Amino acid sequence: MTLPSAIAPSLADQVAAVLEQMPDPSGGAATGQLEQELAQAFGVPRAVAVASGTAALHAALSACGIGPGDAVLVSALTVVMTVAPVVAVGATPVFVDSDPATLDLDYHDAARKITPQTQAIVPVHLWGRMGDPAALSAFASGHGLTIIEDAAQAAGSSRCGRKAGTIGAVGCFSMKDGRSCGAARAASCSRPTVSWPSTRRRSAATGSSHRPAKPRRAAWGPTPG
Repeated sequence: MTLPSAIAPSLADQVAAVLEQMPDPSGGAATGQLEQELAQAFGVPRAVAVASGTAALHAALSACGIGPGDAVLVSALTVVMTVAPVVAVGATPVFVDSDPATLDLDYHDAARKITPQTQAIVPVHLWGRMGDPAALSAFASGHGLTIIEDAAQAAGSSRCGRKAGTIGAVGCFSMKDGRSCGAARAASCSRPTVSWPSTRRRSAATGSSHRPAKPRRAAWGPTPG
C-alpha cells in the first residue's frame, strides 16, 4: 500500500514516537489515545486495545466471568480464532447453525442447545454483515446470556441504527490486514464492570507497569447481553 505523500511523513513520525517507548509493550500514551478515539467512534464508554482479535475475545470472556464448567454458544459459521479463546478460558463451545437465507444465527437451533451451563453467546459478523440486533438482544435477554460479539470483520458496520460490537457487553474487533477494515485490535466495552477487568488483563499480559485507576463500583449489576 502506498500512502499519499502528505500523510506518510506524519504517520512515520507517529510510529517512530511509539517505537521509541519500547520495550514498554503497552505503547504508552499512544495506546490511551487510540482507545479514546475508538470508544468515541463506536459510541461506547471504553475501548481496550490488545494484541489481536483473538486476544480481545479471550480478555472479553475472562472479564465477563466465563470459565471452566460454562458453555458458550458460538456461531458455526466462523473460524478457529473465535473458538480458541472459549477453550482457553476452560469453557465449552457449543456450535449454533446459521439461517441459510440470512446467514444470521438460527435461534431455534440455539434454543435447543441451551443448558443450565450456558452463560454466553458469541455471534460472528462476517464480511461486514451483521445479524438482526433486536433478535440477538431478545434471545440473550430471554435466556440470561451475556453477548460477546466477534466483530473482527465488521468495524464500522451497522444495522437498524445499531453499530456492530455495541449490542452486548463487549464487541471484539481486528484491524489486521485482510479484514474489511485494516489497522489495530480492540474490545469495545459498554459496561465499566467489564472494561476494568479487560484493561487489567491486557496490562498483565503485556507486562506493563502502568495500571489504570480502578473505577468506582458501578451503580448497576451485571445484566444479560
